[in-house]
Amino acid sequence: MKTLATLTLTLAILVSGCITQANQQVEAGTMMDQLYASIENQDWDTALSLYGKRFYKQMSKQEWKERLQTLRSELGHIKSRTVNFTQRDTKYRYDAYIFSFSVQYEKGKTKDLITIYKAVDGKGLHIVAHRINRIKIKS
Repeated sequence: MKTLATLTLTLAILVSGCITQANQQVEAGTMMDQLYASIENQDWDTALSLYGKRFYKQMSKQEWKERLQTLRSELGHIKSRTVNFTQRDTKYRYDAYIFSFSVQYEKGKTKDLITIYKAVDGKGLHIVAHRINRIKIKS
């Protein structure tokens, strides 16, 4: 009976340790702060470094840099960013953190949907998807 109790307690500690270690929601949120600060400051090297290889299979770094530069030059400074929702999707081999933002610029507004990926056995967090939808403002 003692052996069963010890085994149960050991498994509970191991499982809770794995769950806690894998949850990096705070770090993912900090990464979002860093992304938008780098876009605001036009620090394209920092912004581009947050995206992973998976993202760049869809589009080259140069193409994405040009899109971000165009967005920033056309819409101006970021005035505010509001979180619409966040979601954590945990699978056996990875965690995904999904963020939805409404971003108010000087000359317009966007709704952004960003997915950050963290493989359980991988190195760090990186952005794997980023969709930017411009919101048309009625005149």
